[in-house]
Amino acid sequence: MDSKTLSLSRILTNEVRYTVPLFQRKYVWNEQENWWPLWTDVVETTCRLMTDQERGVDSTRPHFLGAVVHEGLLSKTGQLPEQRIIDGQQRMTTLQLLLAATRVAATDCGLSKSASRIGRLIENPHDSVKEAHDRYKVWPTNADRESFQRAMNDDPDDSLLGSAYRFFRERVIGFVNTADGGSGWDPGDEDDWAGPSISTEAESASTDDRLAALIETLRDLIRIVVIELDPAEDDAQVIFETLNAHGTALLPSDLVKNHMFNRAQVAGLSVDALHGKYWAALEDDWYSKEDSVGRTRRQRLDLAIGFWAASASPRGADVAQAHLFSTVQEIARARSGPMSRPDPEGVNRLFAEIAHHVTTWRRLRSASYGTAEGRFMSRLHDLNTTTPMPLVLWMAAQVDGQVPRAEFERALVSVESYLIRRAACGLTAKNYNRVFAAVLARAKKTDPAAVGEAVTSSLADLTDDSSRWPEDWEFESALTEEPQYRRLLRASRVRMVLEALESAMLGPDVEQLAPPGACLSEDEAPDGAGRTRAGKAFTVEHVLPRAWETHWPVPPGLSDHDRARETQRRNDDLDRLGNLTLVTGAKNSQMSNSAWPTKRNYLRTKSLLMLTQSTILALPRGPEEARSHDANAQAADELFADLWATDPHMAITLRGACLAQWALKVWPRP
Repeated sequence: MDSKTLSLSRILTNEVRYTVPLFQRKYVWNEQENWWPLWTDVVETTCRLMTDQERGVDSTRPHFLGAVVHEGLLSKTGQLPEQRIIDGQQRMTTLQLLLAATRVAATDCGLSKSASRIGRLIENPHDSVKEAHDRYKVWPTNADRESFQRAMNDDPDDSLLGSAYRFFRERVIGFVNTADGGSGWDPGDEDDWAGPSISTEAESASTDDRLAALIETLRDLIRIVVIELDPAEDDAQVIFETLNAHGTALLPSDLVKNHMFNRAQVAGLSVDALHGKYWAALEDDWYSKEDSVGRTRRQRLDLAIGFWAASASPRGADVAQAHLFSTVQEIARARSGPMSRPDPEGVNRLFAEIAHHVTTWRRLRSASYGTAEGRFMSRLHDLNTTTPMPLVLWMAAQVDGQVPRAEFERALVSVESYLIRRAACGLTAKNYNRVFAAVLARAKKTDPAAVGEAVTSSLADLTDDSSRWPEDWEFESALTEEPQYRRLLRASRVRMVLEALESAMLGPDVEQLAPPGACLSEDEAPDGAGRTRAGKAFTVEHVLPRAWETHWPVPPGLSDHDRARETQRRNDDLDRLGNLTLVTGAKNSQMSNSAWPTKRNYLRTKSLLMLTQSTILALPRGPEEARSHDANAQAADELFADLWATDPHMAITLRGACLAQWALKVWPRP
């Protein structure tokens, strides 16, 4: 490779096109992190130039703006020479926007010669242009071309490119006309920087002199280290993968995209056709948003590609973000051969597979709560784990093809049951990566028509404490005897369990509790807020309140020993499942610590939940027990409701046993 430090005039004056490969990422630079620092460097260098000129200094120290790596491409006779930008496209594109803004300022000032000098760094001469886009010295990736052209023609849209152009146009005009270099800077509470420092010489200069100095700075004092690769000796792809983009770090999905399209190019495939058919849909803004994963946040496209890579990798386990790119490289090499001579059919199949799995993950994440996958994804979100996703995505990508929907749904029930039962029993989650990798490996060896059975039996065969699927007796015991409000670690998990029980009691034909926003439409997904029915959010409520001593006193006349035992028993009961229910936020604040008669009347008139009406205000009945409405049944219901005041321990025990039976139905085990 050849490295030189050059001014923008040396880089851009010649007739040339610097093209950004379509498979590189879109423009991502932003105002605070990139545009302001660049503008500050330019203004302060311009002021230094004007100060040196005023003092008679012959030369001004240049300012270095980083590096650009490019590779010369073979051009046909009569075509403009073309350089493919390997790294530095964000910087080169931004400088073009700044130059275009400066040209507009020169034109507005009536300085046509100055505008022409800048124009030679932006556009090639008309007589050397064959295609309309050949006029631009820098030509961005497909997704940015329309916005770039509009900005360069002083008609910016609302994209990041358009915003960047408007930013520089306002800054240039402010500096040239009034020596205002930092207008519009919003430093925030932790930054007292007021914008670029403007020299006395710049402040006292005329508009024409400031513009002339700015143009000279841009043309001759801004220096870039240009690294030109030799196609015969340098591997552009390896260099791209080694470099981190200056200003904004490359995401794993950026590296994957570049690698895949470079592989396609070497294989002789049409990158434009592959982009349009497979990758364009993955550039939707939805994929650039972030999701919470544990304590971190990751871009959705990174997540989706990571789940696919884990499902496609022989290891089958979750792929850490740091290893995502190398994992995809391994898969690509195994599926389509070495990078030096990739198999075209293998590359094409790989593109199709990635696109299919990524869009399948989007459908899963956005599925309606009324579907099996929607409920599963919502509950998985509350459990705060993604370890089953490679397995789930692998199955979902084949549903209605090789995998019957009934088998897919059976597998989801088993995976959910496995996770819920282990959480309720207080068993560790640290081996889930290994567990679900093994389940996926077994599922891949099974007839797809029986994948639900394969997943279920794989989980049922586990016997070690670190991985076993709790039996019915253990799950039931944990639900009735253990403090689930504390054991499940967070209220959202307890709420999720209660919501699932409520939905089961309602039955399949009745309006279900559903997460707000996400699971009610195809465009959104769970955000972790409370569930809703008819637009109301629910929270977890203790029937016997935590501060029970005031309004729920221990019966009088007990011995000290019996009083102490009853007090301890009530404190032990507080966080058990039998004492937990769902209420709206408003109800929660009004009735939490009320005496039972007040709370009972309020629930009777204001709460329509089955968890309330059928298991608190009435004798709880399991899923196999038919509810009667005769006088005897009504009397039994009243007696049970009275029990909360006289013997809350008995009420909690009976209700807990009933809810445990419903839980066994919702989360079965073979």
